[in-house]
Amino acid sequence: MKTIDDVLNYSMFVNNDPKLRLRLINLPNYYNFSEMLDTFKNCCNTKYLKDNEVNPEITVIATTKYNYKTAIKKGFHTVYLYDIIDFTDNNFYPKVNIQGSYVILESGDNVTPLLIQRLFNEALDVRSYFFVFYDKFIQRRYDLTPEDVMFLRTEDNYEIEKVKGDKNNIAINLNHYLNNIRSKNQTLEDVLKKDNTAVTRIEIDTFDLYQYLDVSKVIITSSPSMMRQLNIKIRDMLGFMNDDPLQPKPNEYLISLSPAEVVDFTTGKNIILPIGSRIKVTKSEMMSDGTGYKVYFLYELADGSISECLVKISRAYLNYMVNNGDLSLIHNQNTYLFYYGYVIGDYYSLNEKYEDAIVICDITTGDKRDLYTALLSISNNATIYYNLDKKRYGK
Repeated sequence: MKTIDDVLNYSMFVNNDPKLRLRLINLPNYYNFSEMLDTFKNCCNTKYLKDNEVNPEITVIATTKYNYKTAIKKGFHTVYLYDIIDFTDNNFYPKVNIQGSYVILESGDNVTPLLIQRLFNEALDVRSYFFVFYDKFIQRRYDLTPEDVMFLRTEDNYEIEKVKGDKNNIAINLNHYLNNIRSKNQTLEDVLKKDNTAVTRIEIDTFDLYQYLDVSKVIITSSPSMMRQLNIKIRDMLGFMNDDPLQPKPNEYLISLSPAEVVDFTTGKNIILPIGSRIKVTKSEMMSDGTGYKVYFLYELADGSISECLVKISRAYLNYMVNNGDLSLIHNQNTYLFYYGYVIGDYYSLNEKYEDAIVICDITTGDKRDLYTALLSISNNATIYYNLDKKRYGK
């Protein structure tokens, strides 16, 4: 089994083309970030001592709050990605210049290749090297363009099939199970029915909400239609479809399906929420023009502090999702796209961490990467519900 040390030494010494300043490294998404930072620093020191130069400046761009705090504790110059970028529609761009002899992007898995290129272009030192860790095994069916996918696949240089994750960030049994899913000789049926890893898997006919629903746990699926429909059914079960059926109710969860700018009442500043942010509503009210809702919620910043925040969400988009594509309401350009967050799409959850979660395995794709992607945001307990009978889906 190759190690992180193997990968970094290859990238820095064996494949040491000085013209190749942007380097993509293919690692499982759940790699041990703390171990990588230690190894990276050692590799840098070795290289610089060999060249009789001073120790390099290393800048870490964290894409998760957990690993932002990890890098800070280790003494690295660290920034949280969504603190240094802005956006127009879904088009992200950096607000600041990136400095450092070596720049590390924790994960490119939920970052567009265009933004990666723009971050790289903002590196001030012409001698800087920009390292991007990404997981080629992740299913990217629903949000990236074919050009984006080709960018990630063709820049591949070195691959680790299995990895030991951070036990403080992922349970050992989940780590083993993800490694098994990645194995080339394991089919989807193998990992669902024959794998002996201690991850709960339950074969069902249909996902009966009355039998299996636990609103304290998020449900993750690879199916956009299932995400849309199950959220409506759950809200109906909870009695939230009366009065204004679109308005988010207190203690409901919402998921951002577009980037969003929110007001932080604690600091008085605006902050950026990435796509896939799951928030819990404390209060909501209709906007004066009726085009959206003001949603209040508590939000954990990258440094761990909690702020009261406000975001304006589109009523037209909620109506579109709930009422089968109805376009009768006018979208306010100053509102953002959110949907109910009881059931969320797998790819949008990559930068979030959930202690316990339910996964519904959609056999219609027959692709084990969908199951793999759905599990990546779970840190401790996963319950997988599946049905391998393709005839039920018209196949």
